[in-house]
Amino acid sequence: MRANNPSIARSVKGTTKIRMRRREGAPKAYAVTLDSKGRMILPKELRELLHVESGDVLYIRPERLGASIRKGINPFDAVAEDAIRQYEAGETMSLDELAKQEGIEFD
Repeated sequence: MRANNPSIARSVKGTTKIRMRRREGAPKAYAVTLDSKGRMILPKELRELLHVESGDVLYIRPERLGASIRKGINPFDAVAEDAIRQYEAGETMSLDELAKQEGIEFD
């Protein structure tokens, strides 16, 4: 006898068997274990996928059925990356150009 959920099958005796099947295109799940001090060790593949390194801050948000993990971004790094992007795209100007545009003269 088969349950409505295709990943769960019920046997005749009423016990439940769970088939672990990942949906096509669904992200892989990673098992991690907490040590006695509450630390988690993330597998290398997951660290590479999330682009996290030793010392990075991760935010863990409790959710109804578990938790989500996000990498924290230093706001100064984000501002610096945006400034570099603007410079490389030619969207910036020098102080001399800005002063000339605003009619400011330097002594």
